Amino acid sequence: MGERLLVGYSFDSDWVTFEPFISVDWVNNFDTEYKEKNGGVYDLHVSYRYSSMLQGEGGLNTYWSHAYANTLLTIIGKLSYIYRQPFSTGSINASIIGYPGSFNVVSFTSRDNLFSPGLELSWKSRRGYYFSLFYDGEFNTDYISNELAVKIGRLF
Repeated sequence: MGERLLVGYSFDSDWVTFEPFISVDWVNNFDTEYKEKNGGVYDLHVSYRYSSMLQGEGGLNTYWSHAYANTLLTIIGKLSYIYRQPFSTGSINASIIGYPGSFNVVSFTSRDNLFSPGLELSWKSRRGYYFSLFYDGEFNTDYISNELAVKIGRLF
């Protein structure tokens, strides 16, 4: 379960659009107690758990598009700062059913201050074909995340 609030405004010029923005996300995770079955020696038992995360992001999106004879080329860039704070995270105590003892699965527990660049290049033809290349990164001194996606398709 999650909620999102996003506020932004666009400033247009003859060749580019600038969009400063601020967003706030709150994600909640309710895990019920469960016992796995039919996995043999790998059956796990995990207790009930609640965790959540707050994320705030502020930055600037830029949009540039140019229409050619039969195609539309669009470039979207993003630079932003992300603040991420987890709550009630840490470790989960689990055990393998039928065996003595238990073990901990550990997740992140500290807040993060991240720099996040992004870039998307997209091409659309008048015949409905499209191609898009998307990159989004998140960086600080202890954390690096890179996401790359490619879309190829046809609108019909």
